[in-house]
Amino acid sequence: MFFTFGRISLLLLSFSFLPVFADHKANKHDVVVPLLRSQALSLPQVVGAALSRTPEAQLLQAESQALLAAQKYSTSWLSDNVRMAVKHQNDLLLQDQGLEEWELGLTLPLKRFGSQTATESVLRFEAQLLTHKKAALHLRLSGLVRESLWGLIISHNDYVLVNAAWQTAKQLQIDVKKRVDLGELAYRDLLLAQEESLARQGELFHALEKVKHAQYHYQSLTGLEQIPAEFQEPVNRLAQPLMQHVELLLLAAKKGRAEAQAMLERLVAKGEPELQFNLRQERFNRQDEAVQSVGLGLTMPLGGGTRAAKAEAQGRLFIAQSQRQLADKRRSLHKALHHAEHALEVSREALAVAQQRHDLLQKNVRLTTSAFQAGEVDLVELLRVKARAFSVERNLHLHQLQLQREISRLNQAAGASL
Repeated sequence: MFFTFGRISLLLLSFSFLPVFADHKANKHDVVVPLLRSQALSLPQVVGAALSRTPEAQLLQAESQALLAAQKYSTSWLSDNVRMAVKHQNDLLLQDQGLEEWELGLTLPLKRFGSQTATESVLRFEAQLLTHKKAALHLRLSGLVRESLWGLIISHNDYVLVNAAWQTAKQLQIDVKKRVDLGELAYRDLLLAQEESLARQGELFHALEKVKHAQYHYQSLTGLEQIPAEFQEPVNRLAQPLMQHVELLLLAAKKGRAEAQAMLERLVAKGEPELQFNLRQERFNRQDEAVQSVGLGLTMPLGGGTRAAKAEAQGRLFIAQSQRQLADKRRSLHKALHHAEHALEVSREALAVAQQRHDLLQKNVRLTTSAFQAGEVDLVELLRVKARAFSVERNLHLHQLQLQREISRLNQAAGASL
């Protein structure tokens, strides 16, 4: 094994208290609010916090309420609102013989045979679609949390390394100054040490800015100032990772809804029957008594083939679009999964190389430091070796953290939510 995660843990212990610059005046641009690690906080809780802040959650809640209302409406055997009509007729303005007629009618629009089953099928797919939408939102937020969290961890790790390099450069500057005062080194060496210290301090400013940016992004996404104490993920070993991918399930539900909706539209386009019920009271002249009667009627639509053909063509179009979207998404997910698997493999190989370079440079640093103290090499050579060693050390820790980030990206590509 070329590395251990103990090195990562040691570096991340500094998350509780970030160091503050010692050589310049602290201000609002220099001090980072400590981002504490919490043993009680888990990755799913972080995603839950992000979910509570997204407006899409409220939209899905509204869609859930609309679905409940549609399911309640679907149990009715009426296709529309009941209509009431009141009619009165007389001959007052014409013969004026006392003819008078009153009629009260009710019209009940009925559902066409088969439309009830088609409506229930549409609503079943709507319910599946809503469930998959919620899961897809959770997966998308899991990806955002993964990227935000690892961006913060990597940037802070780099900040810790740059700060350590700056502290080492300052200590070297102090040592060189003492030897200059003793006449062992030239004043030019002190200038080189001061230049190296300032260069590291400049890098520290940039590293600190990246930490603050990543910290702001994490807090904006989740509303939290803490990160989970445990944030590393195991590789999600699924035999067929894309078979149950939520985005594929979502598009499959859309396709099923399109097919069910097309069937319903074909039935509705043919028209729906109506049941009429009326009460009538009529009198032909003033001497006759009023006659009361009850009427019952049924209206059945005829034809409708043209409208049904149009609805069927529109339905086939929606189905074809859904099938294309499903096929495109399946290809894109396979491509993303392959890319994530390849990136993880490359990251493992790069880490092994970085570990070997680090071990070699550490030996070189020890040898060069001893040679400098013995006066065998000058300060320029020492600074050159230390700069290379710092670069390799920085690269090693970056690869260690990137390996874990690639694992989280692989899990994301496979559709594994937090």
